[in-house]
This record gives sequence, structure tokens and C-alpha cells, in this order.
Amino acid sequence: MHWKSRIFTASDHDSLVVVEIGCNIGDIVRETMNVGLAVPLGGRPSIGSGLWLQGGIGHLGRLHGLTCDSIVGAVMVSVESGKVFCVGHVPNQYLVTFKAYTAPTYSVRNWIIPLVDRLEAQLTLSSFDKLVASTLPPNLSADAYLYRDNDKLHLGVTMFECSTSLLSVEALAPINTLLGPPDSFKIVDGVGLFDTEMYMSVLHGSRSGGKPSSFKRCLFLKHIGPTNIAEILLKAVETWPSPLCYLHLLQGGGAISDVPAHTTAFGCQDWDFACVVTVYDIARDLLPWSRGAYGADLGLEPRDAVLAVEAFGGNGRRLAALKHSLDPYNVLAYTCPLPKVVKQKLIILVTGDSFAGKDYCAEVWVAVFTAQNLTARAISISEATKREYALERGADLNRLLRDRAYKEQHRPELTRFFHDQLRQRPRLPEERDEAPLTIFSHLVPDHKILDVRVESSKIVVRRGYQDIDGNSSDSKSPSNSTALEYCPSLIFQNDTTGMEAATKFVQDYLFPYVHEDLQSLAHMLLGKAGISADKISIIIVAEFRAQRGRELLRQHGFGKVNIESLLVFGGA
Repeated sequence: MHWKSRIFTASDHDSLVVVEIGCNIGDIVRETMNVGLAVPLGGRPSIGSGLWLQGGIGHLGRLHGLTCDSIVGAVMVSVESGKVFCVGHVPNQYLVTFKAYTAPTYSVRNWIIPLVDRLEAQLTLSSFDKLVASTLPPNLSADAYLYRDNDKLHLGVTMFECSTSLLSVEALAPINTLLGPPDSFKIVDGVGLFDTEMYMSVLHGSRSGGKPSSFKRCLFLKHIGPTNIAEILLKAVETWPSPLCYLHLLQGGGAISDVPAHTTAFGCQDWDFACVVTVYDIARDLLPWSRGAYGADLGLEPRDAVLAVEAFGGNGRRLAALKHSLDPYNVLAYTCPLPKVVKQKLIILVTGDSFAGKDYCAEVWVAVFTAQNLTARAISISEATKREYALERGADLNRLLRDRAYKEQHRPELTRFFHDQLRQRPRLPEERDEAPLTIFSHLVPDHKILDVRVESSKIVVRRGYQDIDGNSSDSKSPSNSTALEYCPSLIFQNDTTGMEAATKFVQDYLFPYVHEDLQSLAHMLLGKAGISADKISIIIVAEFRAQRGRELLRQHGFGKVNIESLLVFGGA
């Protein structure tokens, strides 16, 4: 059967490419090029629709975004009911519709740079990242390759320039300064572009005959120049099982990053390089430093599960819920493994100045949660550092954790030890980070995070927080702290001794986030509208017997909201 791509012109400036099921990338490129149009596609010409729906990274991405973000309409068949749905702009039935752009001409330049040793390789990667890739305009993209040829390390660079007019040379100055004049240069159209990829035409003398086949996984990186990331990349090249293995770093950014993650299923948008690897160990090592994984590559391989968790950014829970709703019997089981729909976990960041009672409050709140049969634990950022410090330096861990005077004696060395850790692991949180909710929330997009600041207008000496002689120090009194430059989620004023105030605070302000009654009520009242308490000023509540509706809302977090009664009469 012959499948078609059809061109629809919506206006003088907007054109649509309508694709029938069965078309592959090569079909679309040829048909659109014949009428002077292009769709931002990626991969090889034989790849089909699975790529369009799960991403689509190509050389037009920096200029026009990912393939999936150019889809403006589609026809879907419900696996639950068999009904056909038209979603978005669909001129005819059974079609997928792309937004189209003026077809460009591509100029392709290649550089091959032999690297003497690791140090030169690291410096070259850093310079390429900072001086070349970060300075390019959106119509230029630079892909890099790390590979071995004749047992020597090489860096390959391919520069793609998309242009609908005369080709420019000004933007090439940084790369010409770093790498010198290109080793090859050609001008091609959209079809010829497929054969210009370095892994198809240059690497290892093109031993593959233009038809490479290999296992691949892809991780998204913000930078490739930092020492910790460059070391992983270079280690990969040195330890690969085959001399034909290579690292492919496709440049992103530009229009890809312009799409807000919450507006698309493709939740990983904030990255500058897509790193294609052929060994799972390398993917595992890069994962902690990555901005996500490419879902289009993932499947039934059990080791893909850890990558799938990072494949959807902050959209994982929403997509999992949508998949469960639209496909309750899991008919579409053999696709990228979506995470299971689970209850959202709550992380409470307890912040505040020294001596405010952060650790004490955290312990009380954990005890209150636990008493209500909720699983909770307190984790101290500094405790992990103290454990490692005690192990390495022979200090008394118990006294470091519980004896303030002993800890103060070790503070200078502890500080230096932590800064050494921070240089090696830059994503470690610091105890003095400002606005931690803003800084760290992207690391756990599937969790609800609260920043609860503990303040005290006077020092309350608690057990475990006094000096050996029993006297407290006023030198770091919270009353001397400067005004906050950010707004925490909640503030607890810790000015009284005993557990009563801390216990009441967790019951009044923290329970609403985990209380099942409130969660059910919130789902009924606000869930479908996607509205939360902090986005509304008035709730109109229909009174139930014993007036439970208004009281329940007031008890569980909506106390600051102006709640009005609505009398409902029979037959109204």
C-alpha cells in the first residue's frame, strides 16, 4: 500500500503537512521539499511515527523545536472503546498534522582533531562547550563525536547551518579559531542531509557502508565541559568493548528550550547536548549529572526502568495517570515504561538560622506524623558530611552530632572538608542555600516540596543544643539575622519551650498535605479544575449535615481562605 504526505496551506504564512500512517521520515522530507517546505525531523529516513510522538531531535531543532512540538493535530483511536478522536487541527481523518516551515539549504562542515592525551581532550571539550556551542545562533548547530581510530583518541565536529538565504560566515569565527579551517565542506538539501552525519560518512573510515546498527541510549546534558562530566565521557571512550563505539553529542538549546515543559508530554526541554551512548554503564554514570533521558529509545529492557524515571521530567506522574485512564487494560504495554501511578510524596525542607531549632522541630514533626501511621523520617544535610568526616579524620561521630562545643572545635576543618566534597559533587545542597525550594525542586519533580522556615526571636536552649557548661551562645542569635530575600512556604515561630507549639503547627499546617479526608475533598472540589488553595481567594461551600464541609476545609489548610456558605434549596 502506498502511503502519502499531503500539504495544506492554511494561510499565506502557515502551512500544514498532513501525514498518513505508514509514512516515514524520508517520505515526509521528500514530499515537503518538493513544495519548498520542511518539518523539524530527526533520525534516519526509514524511521516512522514512534519518533514523532516521543521527541524527534534533528538539525532544525534549535531553530524550530522538537518534532513532537510541531504536531498541531492527530487522530487517535481509543484502546478502551475503539472510538476515533480528532485532536487539534486535523483537515481529514486518520492523519497526523505538522506545522511546516520554509525549507532551508544546509551547509555542512567537518573537523577531525587528533587528541594527544586526556588533558588536551578535556580542555578541548571545555573550549568547544564555552566558546563555540554556547555562542552559536539558532540556525547553527554543532555536533561533537568522541571516538578512537587506530587506537588514538579523536574529536570530530560537524557544523550544520540552516539557511533560506545566503550563507553567513561570521558565526563560524569561534570554531575556526579553536579548530582551524574545516576538513570538508558541502551544501545539501533535506534529503542529502541524511548522508552527511559523521557516523555515516567519516568515522572509522565509514566501515559500516552507510548502514550502522547498534544499541543506543541517550541522556540530556546541560554542559560537557565541566571536569566531572568530561572525565566520564573520556573514560567511556577508553573502556568501550569495541573500537567501533563512539560518543555522539547532538547540540540542543535554542527553540527546544523555549517550550515550557508543562505544555508538552516531552518534559525534558532544558538541555544543550543530547549524549548518545552505546554502553549502559556510561548511561548510569552520566544519569546523576543529566537533565533527563530520551524516551524514544527506551523499551522492555529491564535496565531501561531507571532511565524511564528521568524520561518525562516533571510530567511523569501526569502521563502515567493519563496512560492509566486512556489504556486501563494496558493494551499498549510495549512502549517506553511509564512510572506507576503512586501517591505523591511530601518533602519538607526545614530551614532557618543557627540555633533556631531546625533539627528539634524536624524530630518533633516526624514523631507526630509517625503517630498517625504515616511513614516519615528526618534527614540532616550536615549529618552525612559529619559521618564521612568522622570516618576519614577519626573524629567522634556521636559528639559531632550531639555536642555543640565539640562540633565548634571541628567546624573549620568540617567546612574545608565539605567544600572539597562540593568541588567534586557540585550538586550537593549547601546548608546556607537561599530559596532552596526554587533551587532544588527540579531534582524531584514528582514530589510535593515545602520550605518551612523555623524562626526564633530569642534563643531557646534545647537538650543537645547547649555548650558543655550548660550556657548558650548569643553570638549567632536568629534575632540578628537579616531579612529574607525570598518567601518560604510556611514560617514556624519557635519561641516557646516544649513540644506543644511544634505539634500544633504540624497538625494545623502540615497534615493537610497528607490527610486522606482533605485529599479526597480537594479532589472532589478542585481536582478536575486543577486549582489549589494558594490560587483562590473565596470558596463557596454547600453546607452538609453537621456543617462538615466548611469546617473540614478550615481545619485542613484553607483557613486563610474566605469561606462563604451557600444555602442549597430543594428544586433550585
